[in-house]
Amino acid sequence: MERMLRHAARLTLLQVRETARWLSGWQYALWRITGPLRAKETVSILFSGRDDVARAVCLTFFPSGASELTRIESSHPFRVARIAGAQTNGESPDLIVQQTPPWSCSSAPGDLVFQPCIETVCKLPSCIETYVNSLDHQMKSKARKALKLPVRFSRSRELIDLEMLHRDMLLPFAKERHGECCDGVPLDELKREWSRCHITFVENLDGQRIGGIVVYHSRQFRVWYLLRIGFPPDVSSERSICDLLNLALFMEVTREAMASGIERLYYGKVTPRKNSGLLVRQIRMGCRPELADGHPCCSLRVLTEKGRALIADCQPLRIENGRLVDSDL
Repeated sequence: MERMLRHAARLTLLQVRETARWLSGWQYALWRITGPLRAKETVSILFSGRDDVARAVCLTFFPSGASELTRIESSHPFRVARIAGAQTNGESPDLIVQQTPPWSCSSAPGDLVFQPCIETVCKLPSCIETYVNSLDHQMKSKARKALKLPVRFSRSRELIDLEMLHRDMLLPFAKERHGECCDGVPLDELKREWSRCHITFVENLDGQRIGGIVVYHSRQFRVWYLLRIGFPPDVSSERSICDLLNLALFMEVTREAMASGIERLYYGKVTPRKNSGLLVRQIRMGCRPELADGHPCCSLRVLTEKGRALIADCQPLRIENGRLVDSDL
């Protein structure tokens, strides 16, 4: 009960902050998002809301990054919402997406509500064997193979190790997986959270570190957050080996969490696409998608057949009665 009350208080503070931003019009604007559709067509989205939410909406509908985001005008959210709702400002879009007020995730009849950034969480059993047995056959086989790798693990809370991990593993791994356009991994952000973090390293039998993951310890709940994972270039270039080491690290952190009495592991934020490869893999690892605390929701209205085709391609997870459900649009 005490944890529930603290959680409710935290949500209330987040809602107060977002409400203040909403009423002041902080960073709100009208945006046009354009991107590719099948058969080499172009689809257009009119979005009203904050700039960071606009970028998240781009990734929801165009995960490859092949989209163009154009600010039309800055304005107070009430006025922006009226403009978007009236479908003015030039050519009619295929979709209208509006950031909802912080106190509501509701929408007009027929609209779809979604959150551009959701979280995946794994509720942990009491032992690693029970966890492995809960996985599907293929993932169970991979997990057992990862557990038998000739490696060992170590933990560190030294800042110098964080700087080494960032330089030699996190940045190269992010660029290798996401390309040169990747913004990288913010070291300053990791340092700000460092007092409540540790690194779990995976090492070969010679003691050489060949991968690492940064884990954040929640202040209030029996929860750990998996922040960043990385491998040096000579490891990440061997995709099959790297995938096994990746899984081995996740298994080791899962075992550490169980030994520490942790009840939930948060794997991180993902786009709310039912067909997202990352989301599918994390679900196969025993995770379930949840709404991300403090992140705004959006309402979506389909205006054209091209808009409907985009929704069919993206398969966004919609929100009903405050919970995530599969989209059937």
